[in-house]
Amino acid sequence: FEQARSNCNWTCPSFASIFTGLVPSHPGVDSYGPATPLPDELVTLAEHFQARGYATRSIAYKVPLFDGHYEQGFDQAFNVPRDEIRGEENLARALEWLEAHKSGPAFLFLHFNDPHQPFVQPAPYDKKFGPGPESLGLSMPPDVPGNGEAERQQLFRDLYDGAVAYVDHCIGRFLDELRARGLYEGATIAFVADHGE
Repeated sequence: FEQARSNCNWTCPSFASIFTGLVPSHPGVDSYGPATPLPDELVTLAEHFQARGYATRSIAYKVPLFDGHYEQGFDQAFNVPRDEIRGEENLARALEWLEAHKSGPAFLFLHFNDPHQPFVQPAPYDKKFGPGPESLGLSMPPDVPGNGEAERQQLFRDLYDGAVAYVDHCIGRFLDELRARGLYEGATIAFVADHGE
């Protein structure tokens, strides 16, 4: 990228900005979920779509967002607070939603937690860029390396790259499904990230 910027370096205030269009300091979200929830009086992107007759759906497995009012404006919001989740689970729910939603305008927020620690991508993505955690006597997901642990730091870089490739595969499958259903050409697709790992 020539430029890569994030409003904030962690999940909750970043998603507050993505959903409201406000800088992170405005919504006042500075902790997880219910501790400092997204204020109800703020109008979210989903609420804008909903007010214009769109069906709105959110699919996320994201612990920090759980019970933090991020479901505002979604007809259906799915978020199971689990740390270890794979993109294919989100993808399966999105494909089920596509099957059920046959007509009319729709807004889907589809969140993939990978690439993010803990790295839990399946084979072959766990070893796509390196030998895998067992080469260092570790199992998936491995612990975060400390300073001076060059081999483990390289392992994390390799696992991160594998997680990126895995999510790319999941997103590709979703886009292929949109094409197969004749929905791709008329869709507006925004690819965003809450922060950079």
